[in-house]
Parts: sequence; structure tokens; C-alpha cells
Amino acid sequence: MTILLLYFVTILTSSSNFADSLFEIGDYRNALIEYERLDFFSPSNEWKYKKGICYRELCRFGEAIYIFKSLNEYRELVITYILLGNYSLAKYECGRSGDKELMAWVMLHEGKWDESFSLFNKLGRLDISSDIQTARLLPQKEIKKAQMLSYILPGLGEMYAGKPLPGFCTLSLNLLFGWLSIKSFMDDRPLDGVLITVFLWSRFYQGGIENAGRAAHKFNEEKKIAFIREIQKKYGFELENGNCRNYR
Repeated sequence: MTILLLYFVTILTSSSNFADSLFEIGDYRNALIEYERLDFFSPSNEWKYKKGICYRELCRFGEAIYIFKSLNEYRELVITYILLGNYSLAKYECGRSGDKELMAWVMLHEGKWDESFSLFNKLGRLDISSDIQTARLLPQKEIKKAQMLSYILPGLGEMYAGKPLPGFCTLSLNLLFGWLSIKSFMDDRPLDGVLITVFLWSRFYQGGIENAGRAAHKFNEEKKIAFIREIQKKYGFELENGNCRNYR
């Protein structure tokens, strides 16, 4: 009996080391299989916790949230909600736990610079708050201005928002369909002119205005995300989930 018990403990230890090695190299899919096996034969909060991390890294957020709630791991819950972009639930968990510094990080991720700056200041984290002040100097593109520019001249708003090639393509297509439409009317082909105007020219014209707004928004988001990642890296609060980078 003692021999069997020792054998069982040896197998578990070996499996644990193997699972941890997979986890360390980022092979979360196979690490999860090993942790599930370990948790089945020898239930442990340690295995459950690592299963939760694996689920999160594999974008299986619902299962990760379920595990972190069962273990009362509020910090991991907050991180998961941040990765999901669900800042209201992230702030709820921070409020429930009373972790004000974590709340400040959530506000930073949400882009609420003033609130985050104020809270870090109150907590005495003047190093972080002074860096957050530079967020006001981030280059930004006005969405309405981008749309107005494309309203005046198709493609100009996209060029303003840092997308010169798409802007040039939008301008070229509008010039092409505009010319085809006018030529159809001049050649006494009004039906062709109407069809080209309604289904092609107007479509690309309106699409260019919408694309300009999206390009400006994307430009602002990229600057915000780059700034947040820089602050995260500097102060050791990196949340980047490489497997789920484009989840949202």
C-alpha cells in the first residue's frame, strides 16, 4: 500500500513538473490538459488557478471567470475583465475588494486619464501620476474633422487620419465613378448615369466619410494603447495577452 502511494505521489509530481514546464513556455493548450488531469486525480486550488490562467490565455474567458470567482481571485478577475474591455465589472470587483491601486489601473486602461491621475496621486504614486500627465500630449485626430474633410474631398479625411494609401484609393474611385456618371448623362444614357451614381459613386463617397471617422478613431486608440503598454511595462503591470490580442 505504501509503495502504491509513493508511486502515485511520484506520478503526480512528474505530471505537475511537466504541466508547469508547458505553462512556462506558453503552451497553454497542452498545459491545460495536464492541469485538468492533475485536478481530476488530486483536486487542488493551485491546479484550478493555473487552469484559469490557461483558459484566459486561450481566450476562454467565461471558464476563466468561473474559476477565478470560485477561488475568490479578485485580481485575476479584474485582469480578465480588462482584457475583455468590460471596465464596469472590473471596477465593481475593485470596489468589492477595496483595492484602490488596481482601480486606478482600470481607469487608466479605460482612458480616464484624469480619474486615474487623481487616484494614483491620492495613493502617493506620484511617479505613475506624473507619467499619466503626458497622456494629454498624445497626438489625436478629431473624428468629426476627418469626416468633414472627406465630405469636402473624398479620401482627404483618411489621409488626415494617417491612412494615405486608403485615402488615395478612395479619391481615385470617387473620381472614376464620378466621371463615369457624368459621362453617362452627357452621352444621353440617363439610366446608366443614375445607376452608377446611386449604386457606385454615392456608395464610395459615403463609405469614404465613414472610413475617415473609423481611421481617426483607430489612430487615437493605437496611441492610447501604446501609451498604456509603455506605462504597464515601466511599472510591472503588463496585461498583454498575446493569444487574444485581437479578441475585441
